[in-house]
Amino acid sequence: MPGSKKRDPSLERTYVVGGTGSGKSELAAYLTRGCSRLLVYDTKNDLGGLLGAVVVSAPEELTFRRREVFQPLGADAMDPQLVDRVMQCVMLAGNVVVWVDECSEVSTPQAMPPWMGAVLRQGRSKGIGVIALTQRDVGASHKEFFAQAQHAYVGHSSPVALEKLKTRLGPDVLQASQLGYASGRFLLFWDMQQPPRLVGPVRLGTIRSSKAY
Repeated sequence: MPGSKKRDPSLERTYVVGGTGSGKSELAAYLTRGCSRLLVYDTKNDLGGLLGAVVVSAPEELTFRRREVFQPLGADAMDPQLVDRVMQCVMLAGNVVVWVDECSEVSTPQAMPPWMGAVLRQGRSKGIGVIALTQRDVGASHKEFFAQAQHAYVGHSSPVALEKLKTRLGPDVLQASQLGYASGRFLLFWDMQQPPRLVGPVRLGTIRSSKAY
């Protein structure tokens, strides 16, 4: 993935859904462990302790040459104009992995900041990878996050969310209801642009680099 020496799938888009305590952030940290150029858009201001990352509070401080966690001070991290400004910087820089901590906080079902949409749709040509996390129903954020995803990790989630995921991932997704909370286990659906292939369930510590970023 961008910023990683193992592979360079700059087209990668990964969607992670699971309830509170299911291990989404730990999973994202595991998937990006080899990324030297990482931007975490921290909507909850609780990822500042990410190993090897520098906390940044203003778009002007972003370098895109290291692992960075964006936590704006005295500003609403969900402000669409702020999201748009940061994502414009992402598009200009290129060759970086963007981790959006809660995609329903930076978009609505009806609207998405234009540069966020550009990162999802056109960022591939700039070497930009995206990992989008959500603990809410699939319809709580803009459909582009899920529509653009090539891979999905599904942890324990609400029955409503699982039913919506089933329309694209198939009935196997309902197995996620059996994983339980705080288990660190996810169903991995690989290559969603083709009929998605279920790989899993998998534990965080057993996810192989060949099956992930």
